[in-house]
Amino acid sequence: MDAEYNDIIRWKYKDLVRVLGGDDQTTRKFQVHSKGELNDLLRDEQFNDSSGVQFVELCMDKKDAPRALLLAAKKLGQKKDQKILISSLD
Repeated sequence: MDAEYNDIIRWKYKDLVRVLGGDDQTTRKFQVHSKGELNDLLRDEQFNDSSGVQFVELCMDKKDAPRALLLAAKKLGQKKDQKILISSLD
């Protein structure tokens, strides 16, 4: 998790809307930091009735990942350890 390739440059991602030609009259930008905030936004009547482009930036913890991905990584790590153990018997 602390490898250099996991370091992501901090951008103002919600400003990408402007780069793509959007303006404050035709677009709306949101930033959410939790599952609860996302659920609230997705239930918001004004959010759901919008006719323009809406950009939602999801801010997640560095170690946040879907459970299936975490389990797959754990299994791959175990297999890697097994191969190393077997190859060290030679």
